[in-house]
Amino acid sequence: RILLPTLCFFFIYAPLLSKTFRIYLIFDALKNLEKRSILLSDLIVSIVVVIAIQVIIDTLWLSLTLYVPVRIEPVNDPTVYYLSCGTPDQSTSFDFNLLFLLISIVYCAIVLLVGVVLAFS
Repeated sequence: RILLPTLCFFFIYAPLLSKTFRIYLIFDALKNLEKRSILLSDLIVSIVVVIAIQVIIDTLWLSLTLYVPVRIEPVNDPTVYYLSCGTPDQSTSFDFNLLFLLISIVYCAIVLLVGVVLAFS
């Protein structure tokens, strides 16, 4: 579930960024009074690249944060235990969830910044 917000963001924003880039190229060509054709295949490639980078980040995230069932035993009743999702050794493992969450947020911010720069230039 933690991967869905970033993937959904890029499935919505990547085509908008691609269209913004197309408009930027059209107006940039008008400055030099030249004709420029932008193929749909070029836009599709840019959309796929933007989404593929996020998919790679998410794949690394899932592969490095392998979840296993962790046994939790209450102090007052040793005959009962609960299973919870966790990493094999939570006390000494590096927090990859936080690292990849920050990487995803930074990547989203960079793509948003590129879109803003293209829209206002």
